[in-house]
Amino acid sequence: MNQNDFTDLSGVTEKQFPDGIFLPHRLNDEMVSVMMEITEHLDHYDQLKKDVIYADHGDVVDGAYYSQGEIELWHASIGMLTEAIELNQAIWAWIIGQEQLDVVNVAEEIGDSRFYEAMFLRKLGLSPSTI
Repeated sequence: MNQNDFTDLSGVTEKQFPDGIFLPHRLNDEMVSVMMEITEHLDHYDQLKKDVIYADHGDVVDGAYYSQGEIELWHASIGMLTEAIELNQAIWAWIIGQEQLDVVNVAEEIGDSRFYEAMFLRKLGLSPSTI
């Protein structure tokens, strides 16, 4: 299945809300609280990724060892996590009226997520048609 077919077929099982949705205050408050927590942690996750992946660790003689496969899959995983949070932030900012929906930014975050997806596929020997 090609990407266009996949995109089209995703609408078959997607839960749609033609009339929007009304949430009870308790659930809305929880959603707002979780969004704030996610946002607070993004910078930490992103900095951790940069420190682990891009910093020079050549002089380390005592510490934890991760194999090539372990660290590369972790990189893909933490990358997908941070991109998902950034995408969620862009949508959330629009929902709460802080800014207009930045479609260009949303597209960039989706593209960045695809980079990490492709990394997973390469590392695991999978093809897009197998997922």
